[in-house]
Amino acid sequence: MPLAWLVRLQDAIVAAFARASLGSYRIPSSPMWAVALFFAANVLLAKSLRMTAAWRKWVSPAAIVGLRARHR
Repeated sequence: MPLAWLVRLQDAIVAAFARASLGSYRIPSSPMWAVALFFAANVLLAKSLRMTAAWRKWVSPAAIVGLRARHR
């Protein structure tokens, strides 16, 4: 019985937030160049994990710089 009560409570809370017009504005997407840079940095970082230590010295920092540029 308590589980059914919690599910009904959750349903009521979700319905209340769904009826509210607080979230009815559009959030703009990221610029295409930022999405491409983020994807390329992730690929570079993934490849660096599979490389030898000599290559990883320059590939990993380059990927991390690309990922950090996405969040500015």
